[in-house]
Formats: sequence, structure tokens, C-alpha cells
Amino acid sequence: MKAILFGLFLAISAFPASFAVGVLVMQHTYNGDLPTALDAAAKTAAAVLGLALFVFCSGLVTKVDTPKDGLK
Repeated sequence: MKAILFGLFLAISAFPASFAVGVLVMQHTYNGDLPTALDAAAKTAAAVLGLALFVFCSGLVTKVDTPKDGLK
């Protein structure tokens, strides 16, 4: 359950993280124009959302114990 909630938290925090990266790229690069900032923001959002999907799906996996006496 904790992994599912953490995956949702990562998905929600993808927009603020990508917005912050876009602003930083626009301010601190030599060629800080809008397309460069949007490109960096899109790549950051894609990376965070990919991580969030992985964490969310790992939380969906059930932890079922295998029987000790084998298959019957």
C-alpha cells in the first residue's frame, strides 16, 4: 500500500518538478529560450512519470506465499 501511495505522490509531483527544471534551464543557460526550457521540462516530466509508474505497479504486485508441500 505504501508503494502505491508513493507512486501516486511521484505522479502528482511531476508537474512542479518539471516546472522548476524548465525555469532553471531558462534562467541559467546561455541559450535560455522557451523551446529549450520546454524540452527540459518535458524530459523531466517523462522521467518522473516513468519512475512513478514503475513504483505504482510494483505496489500492485501481491505478496502470495507459495505452498510448502508442493503442487497438488
